[in-house]
Amino acid sequence: MKTFEHKGASIRCIAFAPDGKTFATGSWTRRKAGDGEELAGEVKFWDVATGKETQTLREKLAPVTSLAFSPDGKTLAVGLLHKDNVKLKNEGGFEVPPEDQSGVVVICELKKKR
Repeated sequence: MKTFEHKGASIRCIAFAPDGKTFATGSWTRRKAGDGEELAGEVKFWDVATGKETQTLREKLAPVTSLAFSPDGKTLAVGLLHKDNVKLKNEGGFEVPPEDQSGVVVICELKKKR
């Protein structure tokens, strides 16, 4: 058994690549935004054999709600809570996004490291 630690984030979903050698974690994390904070997302890729993180996606990524690899393992679909980062309320919780912006799916083409 191995432990994979995604520090500073709340993991919301995982997906194994079809070859079983890699898996991805999708998470929510808090980031500074102006005078407050916002929820943002990260996707990390892990080597199953070594337990090492191999890549991270986080640039302007909203909180991640779901992940799915294509059958050939070359593409990852990432479901996001909102197309923009989610604003946190001072009293707790977050602002509900407008109905027309409640979710988005991003398709990422995976590149093999040389």
